[in-house]
Amino acid sequence: MAYIVHLWMKYPKFGFSRATDIASRWVRKGKITRDEAVNWVMHHDHLLDHRAMEDFCSFMGYRPRQFWDIVEKFWNP
Repeated sequence: MAYIVHLWMKYPKFGFSRATDIASRWVRKGKITRDEAVNWVMHHDHLLDHRAMEDFCSFMGYRPRQFWDIVEKFWNP
């Protein structure tokens, strides 16, 4: 599950995450409208799965506070 953290890390670094990637593909294929995609992205892009973060922290030997301290260092304002 830890690999999901890698997918999510685009959000603090670049301002978008996996939900944007998926929604943009669906819009291009005509599966959803742009408005539906925007709504979906606004509700999902910023979320990090708690289990994925716990798995990542366990693998890396971090406590959750250490993880967030590191993320904050690289957060692009």
